[in-house]
Amino acid sequence: MLTTGARKPLEVPSGAHYAILIFTTRTIHHEGDERSRTNPGHGYPAWDEQVHELEYIPIATWAELDKQLEQLYKGNYDRKDIVVLEVRQQLQVVVGLKVLSPAPDN
Repeated sequence: MLTTGARKPLEVPSGAHYAILIFTTRTIHHEGDERSRTNPGHGYPAWDEQVHELEYIPIATWAELDKQLEQLYKGNYDRKDIVVLEVRQQLQVVVGLKVLSPAPDN
């Protein structure tokens, strides 16, 4: 059984771990309105939208990583949508705000 991916940044481990990234692209078809079908050039025509998604699956150990990859590649050893990373430490960016007093008018 595959491990569930992280859905929020807080679900990503802060320490060292492995990560499986799975890239997918899907197409969403949007129907046009009735005016565009009955009167070409008017209304909103049908259109397709491509949505790119990235699944991040954190893995704690090398043995678990090996099991996950075996499941992912089962029956399809030529997958090009998977990337494996070794994460040594998660970076944290801290942004601060300093409020200064306005300069006195002379």
